[in-house]
Amino acid sequence: MAYIERRVYAGKTVEVKRYHTRNQKSKGQPRIRKEPTTEERKEANLRQCEEKLRQKLNENFSENDLLVTLSYRKENGNKTRTVEQMREDKRLFLRKLRKCYRDAGKELKFAYVPEIGPLGSRHHHIVLSGIDPKIIKDCWPFGFVDFKYLEKSGNYKKIASYFIKYSEKTFRTVGRLAGQRYSCSRNLREPKVKKTVVSKADTFAKNVRVPKGYYLDSESERFGVDLYGNAFHSYILVRLE
Repeated sequence: MAYIERRVYAGKTVEVKRYHTRNQKSKGQPRIRKEPTTEERKEANLRQCEEKLRQKLNENFSENDLLVTLSYRKENGNKTRTVEQMREDKRLFLRKLRKCYRDAGKELKFAYVPEIGPLGSRHHHIVLSGIDPKIIKDCWPFGFVDFKYLEKSGNYKKIASYFIKYSEKTFRTVGRLAGQRYSCSRNLREPKVKKTVVSKADTFAKNVRVPKGYYLDSESERFGVDLYGNAFHSYILVRLE
């Protein structure tokens, strides 16, 4: 018997997941063959989207970068701005911003998600590579700009979680018109993934060995069973300063 250990190296974080495949059976953990429900599939897809976004953020951004929220003034169409208008506003914003980054000798990197609430709120949420915040304000003529610098930890799981929640709110409001849940600039690096088959082990230990120079993000640790009845254990290690 064996299990698989997958490690994703993304910035200051290492995400570890130990799991059995559908063709394996852990000791004392019979595999349950069942057809997942629509809701179960949806929840699994949301978790996967959040995981991919979290890893991209952790790999590409740091405490020198910014979390930005763009809002509309009432006279500029808050609560009435259409999906198409918001997309055009985003394109205009990014076009201006790219020029400003070039003029400043910097590379623009971003991860973006729109938010359209059921009561009419309209926002753009975006993580940006570092630049003078005043430049960002000058590139957004439609209303207000709120920003804050990212945490030093390099673990941006909360931002990824919020972004996916914003996207889900938008999907529920406008349906398929929403398009993709989020978008990223093409120059983002992909995290490194390493998979190891651990043989001669009926199941994996539930304790976490934290290597020197790292700490365990205890909130990230999960024990569970996947859609097909296979056990898993996952957690995030964060590099100390």
